[in-house]
Amino acid sequence: MCGRTALSLDKELIRCACSYKIRHGHGDSYVKPEWLHEHNDGKEYVPSYNIAPTDVSPVLISSSKYRTTQSDSIRIIKPMMWGIIPPWHKGDYHKHNLSTNNCRLENIRQSKLYNPILLNGGRCIIVVEGYYEWQTTIKTKVKQPYYIYASQEEHIKSKHKHVPAICSVLDDAIQDMSGVAGERGARSGTNPARFTIDEPDTFQNSYNDGDGWNGLKLLYIAGLYNTWQNDDIILYSYSIITMDSNNTLDWLHHRMPAILDTEVQIEAWLDIDNVNADMALSYLKPSKLLSWHQVSTAVNNSRYKSDDCIKRISKEKCSQKSITTWFTKTEKRKINDEEYTKSKKFK
Repeated sequence: MCGRTALSLDKELIRCACSYKIRHGHGDSYVKPEWLHEHNDGKEYVPSYNIAPTDVSPVLISSSKYRTTQSDSIRIIKPMMWGIIPPWHKGDYHKHNLSTNNCRLENIRQSKLYNPILLNGGRCIIVVEGYYEWQTTIKTKVKQPYYIYASQEEHIKSKHKHVPAICSVLDDAIQDMSGVAGERGARSGTNPARFTIDEPDTFQNSYNDGDGWNGLKLLYIAGLYNTWQNDDIILYSYSIITMDSNNTLDWLHHRMPAILDTEVQIEAWLDIDNVNADMALSYLKPSKLLSWHQVSTAVNNSRYKSDDCIKRISKEKCSQKSITTWFTKTEKRKINDEEYTKSKKFK
């Protein structure tokens, strides 16, 4: 599943990052999608390191439904609310009482909500820097969150600044174990070591029409979107498509978002005029081009939007704090037991 995402870029940088190559008579060049500012009941995209359901995110869609656009771009970016509003819902759109943040790939064609949207050309791509997932494969009282993002090119550098956070000592122990589980855990520690993105100020982002985007590589998540109207309110909303995890992430969670790794996948998913629904669905495959690291449980609070959310936590400080907490609790239990024993003597 996917319950939180991050995107800190401003509108113009998002347009640059979503640029794509076109061919014309005098050579190839890159084009930036047009950004549409319409409707959405006053909701606007706000850069955030902790985007939650009902927040607004930039979404890529085909321009074929928007022939009035002033740009030659065949792709446009439309800010949309996370969580599709069912087209049959009336009244306050916050109260439709359905969970529509994610839609399962294997159930779309049988869904009374999603299948009509799919057949009506409601395919979209949610643009994010990364997303968060909480580990469910290890049973702990507090689930450990991870930040997952695209593996970056060499020129995307980052300082390895750590921030302390409470995490599970058991999780650290599992990561260091030998065997299959240990190997997967080890990957989570070493996979993004050179190309981490936990220091946003160090991003080297640049764009020109000849070379395109030369900056932070984003994730492009396949989704479905809908236009909902009630009285004077018109609101665009989306759901993220999820699928079974592959062996890249199944150590973390059994579900993962449908991430489009290649330009071929992106083009096919957005081409609602020439690629039919079933063919488009066949392009959705589990991504393997991912990096990840542990982050603070501060991200659990959807109102916390700081860049601390994506920063790699220090396992050493984390373990020390957890052990200290354990000894503190043990000492308290010991004191309580002694007090209880003394009180029994007076009775």
